[in-house]
Amino acid sequence: MTSSVVEKDTDIIEPTRTNSSEVFETDQPITKTKSSVLADLERSISAGIHEDTARASSKKRYFILFILCLSLLVTSIEQTIVTTSMPAIAEDLGGSSSQYSWVGTIYVICSAAVIPTAANISEIFGRKVVLLACLTIFLVGSAVSGAATSMGMLIAGRAVQGLGGGAVNCLCYMLSADISTIKERGIYTGLLGSTWAVSSAIGPLLGAALTTHVTWRWIFYINLPVGVPVLILIYMFIHLKHESVQLKKGLYSLDILGTITLTSATILLLLGLSWGGVSFPWTSATVICPLVFSVVGYTLFVLIELHASRPVFPMRLLNGRTKAAGYITNFFQGITYMGLCFFLPIWFEAVKGQNTMHAAYSLMSFVVPIGFGSGIGCVLISLLGSYQLIIWVSFAASTLFNGLMIMLGVDSKPAFFFTILVLLGLFLGVCFQTPAIPIQCVIEDEDVGPCNSAYIMTKLIGMSFSIAISGVALANEMDRLLDTPTYAPLKGLVRGADLTSVLADGQLTFAGENVDLARELYAHSFTALFIFYTVVSGIAFLCSLPIQKHEMPDRIQSAQTAL
Repeated sequence: MTSSVVEKDTDIIEPTRTNSSEVFETDQPITKTKSSVLADLERSISAGIHEDTARASSKKRYFILFILCLSLLVTSIEQTIVTTSMPAIAEDLGGSSSQYSWVGTIYVICSAAVIPTAANISEIFGRKVVLLACLTIFLVGSAVSGAATSMGMLIAGRAVQGLGGGAVNCLCYMLSADISTIKERGIYTGLLGSTWAVSSAIGPLLGAALTTHVTWRWIFYINLPVGVPVLILIYMFIHLKHESVQLKKGLYSLDILGTITLTSATILLLLGLSWGGVSFPWTSATVICPLVFSVVGYTLFVLIELHASRPVFPMRLLNGRTKAAGYITNFFQGITYMGLCFFLPIWFEAVKGQNTMHAAYSLMSFVVPIGFGSGIGCVLISLLGSYQLIIWVSFAASTLFNGLMIMLGVDSKPAFFFTILVLLGLFLGVCFQTPAIPIQCVIEDEDVGPCNSAYIMTKLIGMSFSIAISGVALANEMDRLLDTPTYAPLKGLVRGADLTSVLADGQLTFAGENVDLARELYAHSFTALFIFYTVVSGIAFLCSLPIQKHEMPDRIQSAQTAL
């Protein structure tokens, strides 16, 4: 007869030791069943598997971040690479001071204009396909810019570059948010911000080297051999979860009217600001009409966004003190950052008499610390779990060092102005990405994409305003000084509207006793510009004060996570 064996949970007696503070000296038994021991073992094995999976996932996320940094490096370097090459470009293609500004401005305007649409399309069709398309557009624009035979063709190529580059910049930040928790995001954002800032540092130096030793055309062509491998890496290694959407349905949901209105209003505003007092009087219809129509355009844009089913800039992103303060401070930081990056090379050449390469090396004393500051600020926030004090101190310090720039002149010692530039760059770098973190702490999960695109867009709009307004302010101040008896001998030799036309590799194109007087003229004109940046930086500091303290949750918010 076969006997059946019935398994039952048997008691397993395990001794449990008391600590010295307990009254009883004997060991007290605790009872565990066989099934509970097996459950504990299963949980332990499961925890080990999850730990290994998390470690593998973390490695993959950092590799994706590396690819994103490469993409950002290729596109963001174009914001500053032209700064030291523009005198050579203007000499080769011809062009006025206003066209000089537009070579830089058009890139930033198109970058800002395309961001909401690119972000919107990526929410519908997925980040990867949009990133590949936009990087391809950027490379096409690079080829057109390098082959330019006129200033108009160059500006057109830069516009195409900006459309692709702005979208790539935005998508890199959106992808980093897709694969990180809010607590980790400081590190991810810091690395991307450092890449952006370091590429700005490399840009002027690389532009000067290529212009001096090869040709200015290679400041654009160089993107092709670098950008194509990045396209391959994106295609092969970035895979994200995304629900497929029908093409017709996806296109129908785009806020095309809002995009066109925002872009048109921004271009009209910049046209009015860049023409005023330089090409036309401020009271002329040519200046007043674009400014008035831009105000009308922005008003219409707000009304459109309030009723759009999928707005390019949801108005709810401005609800609350922290969100509004974060975007406003970011806008003003963009003005200071881009203005100094774009016009400091002219200061080095016109005031200090440095050649193009020397000016590029000197600019690195400002932009390299920006890269370090951007990374340090965001990493500190992630480690400390707090952001208010870091943001306030950095904006206050950048205002202080912007103020010290007012003291710079022809006779300023290198040790003095380089110390100011290093410290200003460091604290301005901390301001670069830190305002984004408190914004992301208070948004809803579905607003991760729009939040990142709005942050990049406000910075780029600030940067485009900076180039236009700074050029106008510098030209107007120079023309005002030329009307004074002190600088009357320079009238006819120098003109605010063409302030770079008298520079050739750091040397003024006229000789004699007027050279020293001209350097004084440039120095005093730049003083007005430094005052402007100090005021803007001070406003940014005041606007940062309403930022509130919020918890930084340790979870991923986005639906488009890496597989």
